[in-house]
Amino acid sequence: MRLNIEYLKSVLEHKNWSERQFALKCGLSPATVSRILNGKRGVGAKSIGAIKRVLKDE
Repeated sequence: MRLNIEYLKSVLEHKNWSERQFALKCGLSPATVSRILNGKRGVGAKSIGAIKRVLKDE
């Protein structure tokens, strides 16, 4: 599964979440979320699952 980073960025902006707030909600480190959003890190299944759970719950 591939993550649509532009969509994710637009969700964060729409909900007025910082990368740090989003990371805490997902249970990921802020550095990991930053690397994902900047395309410097691939996204594993665990990270995708955490992101999906947060987006589904909101």
